[in-house]
Amino acid sequence: MLPIKQQSEKIVIGGLTLSISENEGKNSKSMVSVTFPKYELKNPPLYLVLNEDIRTVKSKNEKDSLVEKYNLRIAGKLKDIGVEGIQEIPDSMLSIYNTEGIKANALFDDQLEYTCELSVPLKYLGFSSGSKTPVFYTIKLNGGIPVGSRLTEIPGRGILTYIGPDGRSFTIGQATPESYDYALPTQFSGRYVLAEK
Repeated sequence: MLPIKQQSEKIVIGGLTLSISENEGKNSKSMVSVTFPKYELKNPPLYLVLNEDIRTVKSKNEKDSLVEKYNLRIAGKLKDIGVEGIQEIPDSMLSIYNTEGIKANALFDDQLEYTCELSVPLKYLGFSSGSKTPVFYTIKLNGGIPVGSRLTEIPGRGILTYIGPDGRSFTIGQATPESYDYALPTQFSGRYVLAEK
């Protein structure tokens, strides 16, 4: 499993996708997916590298300054939400300042741990609060390389690289399980019964 810092970097670069449906499985017709952050060609991913170790920072002022630095970086870049499966929203991309009621936000806490919050109104999901019908969800970390990239391992050298959508090549590092975990999507699923108001 990736250390917390690399998981945070992976989410910032590739985004986190929450998918919700009334039936279990990826091919459910009722599936709604929300991705944050979502990037376009004109707004390429933020390649965030958390170099500093918050545990080595001695004073509270230094720690606060470091956390604020990273929060300002993501606040200035994470501006779009990807949406799929909602008929009332034909565009696949929404601003975080949208009027449709879909909300997303992310911040680093005082331990430089990344927290992402997503909110989707129940009217878009076809559920009502207090319904005893289970809701199936999947949370996916989309991977630390941009969508449309091609992952390769250099034969005989054990180096993991990828070719980006723009054709440029980038090196991830040694081809370890952690490097593959960083580069490739990972996910978990579950079911939930909505609480009554």
